[in-house]
Amino acid sequence: MNCGAYMLIAELTDEVLGQFRLTLTTGQPKWDLVLHGEEGTLEVTHQAVLRRCDGEDEAVSLEIPESDQVPEGVTLMQHVWNRLIADFITAVRRGDVAHATVPHLATLADGLRTQEVVTAARRSEDERRWVDIRKEFGMEGATDAKGDNVQ
Repeated sequence: MNCGAYMLIAELTDEVLGQFRLTLTTGQPKWDLVLHGEEGTLEVTHQAVLRRCDGEDEAVSLEIPESDQVPEGVTLMQHVWNRLIADFITAVRRGDVAHATVPHLATLADGLRTQEVVTAARRSEDERRWVDIRKEFGMEGATDAKGDNVQ
C-alpha cells in the first residue's frame, strides 16, 4: 500500500461545509471515523462506536448489532463483502426492489450518486475549482427513489 493523504471539502445541505480526510499509512491497519456536528461527535473504530454529546461528561458506547460486528479471524473488507452479498441475495429472494427489508443495501441510484461525487472530486482537483454536483451532473430538481429532492 502506498502512503498518502487526501482531503475533500464539500458543501452539504443548507450550506454546511464538510471536511473528509483520508490518510493511508503502511503498517497501520487501524482506522477511525470521526463525525463532528453541532450537537456532538460520533466516533467509529474497529472496537466501538462512541457518541459524545455536548453537555454530557462522558462518551456513551452505542451497541453494534451482532450482524455488523466483524467475526474473529475475518478482515473488515471480507466481512463487508459477505454482508453485501448476503443482503443482495435476501433482497432478490424477497423480490424487494425498493430494499425495504435491507435498507442499508445500496441501490443503482446510490452507486451513480457516489460515482458523481468521486468524479466531481477528481474534476475539482484537476481544475482547481469548486464543482457543483447538482449543476454539473444535471441533478437540479432531481429526486431519489422515495421522491425526496436530491441535495
